[in-house]
Amino acid sequence: MLPNQPLQTDVVLAYARDHAVERQIVMQTGDGSAMKNIQVIDGALNCVYDVFAASDDDHALLFPNGTDVAFAEDLAARTDVDSVTAALERLWSSRIPKARAMGVHGILFYELPEKRQYYPTLKDEEAVNPDGTRLRR
Repeated sequence: MLPNQPLQTDVVLAYARDHAVERQIVMQTGDGSAMKNIQVIDGALNCVYDVFAASDDDHALLFPNGTDVAFAEDLAARTDVDSVTAALERLWSSRIPKARAMGVHGILFYELPEKRQYYPTLKDEEAVNPDGTRLRR
């Protein structure tokens, strides 16, 4: 293989990313509900806050018990890490442009443990300041 030549898997993933919007529009879970969007925020200076479409089942796996905020470190420590890893692999192949996203249904933080203090309940609408006062009215 020549240097800088894309691997076959890179080509497949690029195709999947390019067609993620169409999949989000037409792809539905077995019960007919729409896909849920997850925004990924990481600690990199060049983080672009990508949004990915997830099935209801994958969303429920990554955000259990009605939560909508998750931390990668917590996901890695779960007893069902193999299922979580599989869900994340599906997620990475379904990026959608933010302008076409119909809402954000979950936030996944990578390498940002300092954000945990703002989300003690792991629910975005219940975010608080370090002193416990609410961030939103």
